[in-house]
Amino acid sequence: MNDLSLFNFSLKKTLSVLPEALDKAKIKVFVLIFLLNYPKQLAGLYDDIAFNRTDQIKWNVIALLLTTFFLKVILSRPVYFKSLVHLALITSSISVFTALNVHSHHLEILVTQHVYMLVAFSFYGLGRKWGFIYSFINIFSVIYCLYQNETGVYSFVATQYSHITYIFITIINFLVIVFTHYYFHGALYGTIRAKRKMSQDLAKTAKDKTNFLSTMSHELRTPLNSVIGMTNILIQDDPNDQQMENLKVLKFSAENLLSLINNILDFNKIESENIVLEEIPFNVAELFKNIQNALRSKADEKGVDLRMRVDEEITLYRVIGDPTRLSQVLINIVDNALKFTHKGYVSLSAETLSFYDDRLTIRFQIEDTGIGISEEKQQLIFEPFKQAARNVTRMYGGTGLGLPIVKHLLHLSGSEIHISSRVEQGTTFWFDITYRVTDSSVYPPQKEALQEKKDVQKAWKILLAEDNKVNVLIVRKLFALWGISLKVAENGEEAIALLLKEDFDVVLMDIHMPVMDGLETSAVIRKLDDVRKSNVKIIALTASVSEEMKKDVFKVGMNDYISKPFKPEELLQKLKEQMNSSSPL
Repeated sequence: MNDLSLFNFSLKKTLSVLPEALDKAKIKVFVLIFLLNYPKQLAGLYDDIAFNRTDQIKWNVIALLLTTFFLKVILSRPVYFKSLVHLALITSSISVFTALNVHSHHLEILVTQHVYMLVAFSFYGLGRKWGFIYSFINIFSVIYCLYQNETGVYSFVATQYSHITYIFITIINFLVIVFTHYYFHGALYGTIRAKRKMSQDLAKTAKDKTNFLSTMSHELRTPLNSVIGMTNILIQDDPNDQQMENLKVLKFSAENLLSLINNILDFNKIESENIVLEEIPFNVAELFKNIQNALRSKADEKGVDLRMRVDEEITLYRVIGDPTRLSQVLINIVDNALKFTHKGYVSLSAETLSFYDDRLTIRFQIEDTGIGISEEKQQLIFEPFKQAARNVTRMYGGTGLGLPIVKHLLHLSGSEIHISSRVEQGTTFWFDITYRVTDSSVYPPQKEALQEKKDVQKAWKILLAEDNKVNVLIVRKLFALWGISLKVAENGEEAIALLLKEDFDVVLMDIHMPVMDGLETSAVIRKLDDVRKSNVKIIALTASVSEEMKKDVFKVGMNDYISKPFKPEELLQKLKEQMNSSSPL
């Protein structure tokens, strides 16, 4: 490594440990100053040798050694920066006084420049107080020189002023220079302090907003879980036609409210840049089937034909990506299309654009025969909290967050959404995503899983740790329908006590509970001496849906995560997965 590379490395290493941009700037400026001292001092040394000025040679060599010392210390120990600046200013101030009042006894342009530089360096290197002090010291050297030497004052400039007037004007000029630095320094650092405080306030506000949304999410999703859960149970309880119609309306309204809450939370994650895409294998055809099942009832209620089409080539492979976020994008757009389509159809298709070197590029397209969007409003719908028209919210509901979330998720996927629409004729959205295929082997389409026999499920022993009475009632009713054995604990301490007495296959763990919360309880369970009990499968069952909560859930050793409100089939599927998994952790 050459000397220049070594110097650059040292400078970068020094700057990397400094948190403030202004501190980095100070270091850079003063390093540059010390570096520029070398050519100045070497030029002076050459002159001294040429004219045989022995005393000056000695002082120039000392100056070179001091410069090297300053440079080495400032690069290796930036914590001593202020001390070095003090030392440099003291030695320079002595040099100025000596040059003006011991050697030459008259002003020189180089010495005057030196004084201006020292004024600036003292202010911006040490602050206003020390800036004043060092400015006064060096300006005093100049004024004292002018006062002592009346004949050499005008050696470099012609003037019509008298000696006293010349000194007076010089003092005024220096005061202007000092006060200019003083007030501009104050304004600069005042702005920096205000900016830092504003940043701290904004960070606190963002944290408070996140905490508020997390709390509100929990408080809203908990009763929603009761509403949706009880509705699902009543729907399975063989209601008559009138009751079924009422229950479907209730379920539809509750799920719409849940969708609005989820959109608000996702938008908050987008603002906080907390969304990270997963990289897991999935099959697009299966994902389409799930979307169709989720939205078919809404399409049937409106009398709209919901169509799905996937190229045969796409059905054969698993691709690597984030199926959850892709589902969210597609459901948002298809659900939006169903909302604004009163007759005709809504179609969702996946078409192969290219397949090369295990890279499969798919075009996803959503087409409807709805009310359409005028050309001037087509970009507006991707802006948060905005709709294509003012009466849209009154007529159709919604927060105006669905499509902005879609736009951001596609941006994270390296794609962008396109739109083509004509008023009263319909709208088409499309976007392209390139996925990596897991392998070149043909993917066998999965057969639908057969329903577990009740005699197998009766062998399961499940412990529910939940303090909400309505949620306990819902889970009890669901488990009774499935024929699953259930024990209930109202808090973490009760859950641990029951687990120590009996063996359970799975623990459904609420997070927010009195006495001992779910995270604390899970951490205690994982430390139990009995290996079977410490390795029991734990599924978090909570209304908190933040990314931080998900991280905490897995950090304490839980096996899986279900957010409230949950779908009965989702809960049953999670239980099956844990019962069928080979290892508990």
